Amino acid sequence: MYNCIFCLENNCIQLKSTEESAIKWAKEVLTPYIKIGKAENVILSIECIYGKKEKPVGEFVGKESIFLNKTGKRYKNPGGFDIVNEEETLYRMLDDKLTIYFPCLTEDTMREPSRLCREILYNSLNVSEWQEIHASAVSYRNQGIAFVGNKGAGKSIFLSLMLSKSIDHTDTRFNYVTNDRLWINSKNNRILGSPMPVLLGYGTMMKIPELNGQLSMFRDGYYILNHLLKEKKHEYTVNEFAKFFDTKIETEARLKAIIVLDSTKEMTMPRLVENDEIEKKYIDLARNTSHSTYPNWLQIGKSPDEREKTYLKNISIYTMGFDFSEQSIIKSKRVLLEMFSDILF
Repeated sequence: MYNCIFCLENNCIQLKSTEESAIKWAKEVLTPYIKIGKAENVILSIECIYGKKEKPVGEFVGKESIFLNKTGKRYKNPGGFDIVNEEETLYRMLDDKLTIYFPCLTEDTMREPSRLCREILYNSLNVSEWQEIHASAVSYRNQGIAFVGNKGAGKSIFLSLMLSKSIDHTDTRFNYVTNDRLWINSKNNRILGSPMPVLLGYGTMMKIPELNGQLSMFRDGYYILNHLLKEKKHEYTVNEFAKFFDTKIETEARLKAIIVLDSTKEMTMPRLVENDEIEKKYIDLARNTSHSTYPNWLQIGKSPDEREKTYLKNISIYTMGFDFSEQSIIKSKRVLLEMFSDILF
């Protein structure tokens, strides 16, 4: 049995597996955000057994959503519960141990343990302090800037824009924090990135030189030639994505500003939001567009949807309109660098 300890903010999970590839995958995609540590304060032990089918035990109590659009059947039994998903994978929870019986090893079942470790550890963050928003973020000298907006608003392209050294040949070196999910401590504005995979649309990849080089006509030509630029067919680990820009991954920072993106307008200068009600509206936007595709069916900690809303203090919030033209994108970066020069540099 292969095993490893994964830790975040003093909470740890012990992951064991009959397949070494599941452990190797978890190490690759979870670090550096989730550390490899020692067996201290282990909140859960997960044991993965591949190539074995197991029947549920107990009384059937109903169906529930467990991941994305997938459902499982829950069975209640003494000391815990069983859940069986549509692929006949059985999750058996007894006390502080989760045993998973995978009928076979596939790409999805290899990835499943790392996903569970990620969700459980982030859900176990202090409920009174931590909340999640749907945002991308970069940092410079431990000072963070987050980009929020509706789906397709440009969060990934602004993340890539700030990391790129090829667009305007700037010497400013921003670090990668997160592409999709950002956790914020409402007491001290500390932020934590997330090891969520980076999913990119063709529009972003075609406009950023470091990403453009990853495109292939055989693989991507259909979408590019038919202008299906919002299709997201490229998925990378955080470590792969950071290497494209030769940048560092900064797992945490202090949040200094939030930029609310509006790609439906022409290029406008960032405008400081000074009205408390409007400020709350934008924070709610960031929360409400957060991915609620990971329900807390294991009932460990609190998922983002289960946490009470608290508003941030001493954070500057700006709104910024832009279009996806090359000229607008280049100008946007220059404007942001000038605007935050007194904060970051």
